[in-house]
Amino acid sequence: MACKQESEMSSFKNRIKILKSFTLSLDSLTPNQLPTPQFIQNKSLAFLNSKNNSIDIYGIEEKKIIKRIKLLSSGENAVGKIQQFLYHNTDSIFVVNSYQYKAFLIDENGKIKEKYSLIKQNKHSPTTAMPEVFPFHCPPVLIGKRLHIASAPDDNPYFDSFYQREALSIVLNLENKEIQYKMRFSDLYQQKYFTNNLNFYSRIYLKNDNKFVYGFFADQNLQITNAEYNLLKNIKLNSPHFIDIPSLKKRVESSQENTKIGNTNPTYFNIYHNHHKNEFYRIISIPISNKTNKKTYFKGFLGIFDKDFENIGEVLLYETDKTNYNLMNLFFTPEGMWIQRSTDNEDELVYDLVEFVAE
Repeated sequence: MACKQESEMSSFKNRIKILKSFTLSLDSLTPNQLPTPQFIQNKSLAFLNSKNNSIDIYGIEEKKIIKRIKLLSSGENAVGKIQQFLYHNTDSIFVVNSYQYKAFLIDENGKIKEKYSLIKQNKHSPTTAMPEVFPFHCPPVLIGKRLHIASAPDDNPYFDSFYQREALSIVLNLENKEIQYKMRFSDLYQQKYFTNNLNFYSRIYLKNDNKFVYGFFADQNLQITNAEYNLLKNIKLNSPHFIDIPSLKKRVESSQENTKIGNTNPTYFNIYHNHHKNEFYRIISIPISNKTNKKTYFKGFLGIFDKDFENIGEVLLYETDKTNYNLMNLFFTPEGMWIQRSTDNEDELVYDLVEFVAE
């Protein structure tokens, strides 16, 4: 038994090894803080450029933009300000205007092929859901003829009903244009109170298993559901720095106080799946008090898990006083995980191909 434990400890991944890097050149219309791209046919990356309201496609070999799909705000092909998108293929790109509760099917030239309403009744009715404005690693998912769009309840987060309603996914039937609301917050949110910055979630779709994996920002557990959002498993992820997130004795309804408390609390962030290696990754941000200047800064740890969600490693990815990586911007290839490394140059995106190894 001792030999087995010693072997497991010696193979525990706790260090980042950079294998190689590449740089994408940015133009003046592109911010250097972009969200996670969608990987297209092993050769290009599609980004939502919120500054320019466009979908920008970068060639990995060309190392620059090769196609820009301008999303129009007026005219025959107007879709307005877009918050979510799914690049299915050159002829089928879904874009979501959250504030207008609308989705559009467009082609690579921005021409509208179909329009969809994402609301059943009047806006802000307690029975509706709004497409997520800040989808943390939750792009729309196409399963057959249904588009699954990350959403949030049209409700007050200081009310219990916000956490009890099934409203975290809008399921759009592309054939008859009907919608359904599915998925609610994990049971933890109905048992305890948390600050509003923890009312977010990350979602991945496991295509081979036809399952969703949900990770809520206040919950150490993951919820595994089928494509109909029936809960199959509730899995606790264990990693050296994974902890229970402190809860509140009651809801703090002052937005200023709510934010103040939230800014000093640990939080879970995105979950990722590397389907090439069948590994899962989850991030936790831990506050650290600096006694010298009496300030709080954060350390970000990435837990590494195998296909059975057993912990096989954990690495320190960032500290806020010396941030190295933008964890909102990464993707996977057969070579491994590519993460955007922060630089002082606003005209470039630098990616490192990283490997997690044991010291």
